[in-house]
Amino acid sequence: MQKVITKALVFIICVSCEKDITDDFRRSNDRRIVLSGEFIALDSPIVHVSRTISMVDLDSIKVIEDAILELHTEDDTYLMNHVVDGYYTTDGVIMEPGKSYTLHCSVDGLPEASALVEIPEIPAVTNLSYTVDTAYNMHINFDFTDIAETEDYYSYYLSGWGRERRYTPYMEGDNILMIIDTINVYSIFYQSIQDSIAEYSGGLGIFTRSPSISEITDKSLGGRRFFFSDKAINGKSYNLSVKINLLNCYNDSIPEIELTFQRQDRHLLEYLKVLEKYNPDPDFPIMQPVQLYSNIEGGFGLVYAIGEYKYTIDVSEWYNDPLFLERLNKPR
Repeated sequence: MQKVITKALVFIICVSCEKDITDDFRRSNDRRIVLSGEFIALDSPIVHVSRTISMVDLDSIKVIEDAILELHTEDDTYLMNHVVDGYYTTDGVIMEPGKSYTLHCSVDGLPEASALVEIPEIPAVTNLSYTVDTAYNMHINFDFTDIAETEDYYSYYLSGWGRERRYTPYMEGDNILMIIDTINVYSIFYQSIQDSIAEYSGGLGIFTRSPSISEITDKSLGGRRFFFSDKAINGKSYNLSVKINLLNCYNDSIPEIELTFQRQDRHLLEYLKVLEKYNPDPDFPIMQPVQLYSNIEGGFGLVYAIGEYKYTIDVSEWYNDPLFLERLNKPR
């Protein structure tokens, strides 16, 4: 609704008189600090600082390189230093599981912004095992225990180097032929859902063009990354089962699959859930657009925290199997 009203006001002003309204927008625009960061347990903090933009700004991102960015704990205060392109970090500080941090940012001419971040405990994974059936499906099982005292959210995915086919058409006379090439790429692998606890599937990070999730309604569906809360398992132990077909993740140089299992705070999933419903250009234009979730006090953006468990599976036994390679290289 706000977007529609703004456009209507601009139209009325433009048709009623000749006036340069650029300065009015600059003066009236309430610019705010934007903080973006992922705090990983037992790793150094990295935060990106920028500011909101108005319709008169030409660049899509206005980075801030002179911010005073501080990280507070109950006992200490750490100054985060600018590295490059609006990214800040601090040497010698490791995010401790179970500890709370307050991120505070001040910039000349802008309201101050802050965020409270609680670092989740690293999930304790036990009894991890995996088997491969005759169709080269790898079944991975492991146990973890949810913490009853905290509100926890989880995600898991399998990643590694895989072989990707590239098809390039070309003309030879009157015929269209195809050049088939292969290349090794690092990605999150497609897997099948083996348990009913997964609530959302989607993509995130360097492996996708934009973050997104969709609610899981059909338990037979697969995906690349899965998210769920602890509402069904609060304080309990749970056995999680994952299935991946090795034929879809083969490469000829690095025979490894990495399992990543994360305990998260609620902020990332809350943001992704709202993003799923976001439509900036709805079919019915006279309506208020969805407001994206933010946990930044006095500003915008998202700062969330995770504790993660990683395990690398050596799959060379199957990648080097002549029967596996014969089946892999059959024409499709």
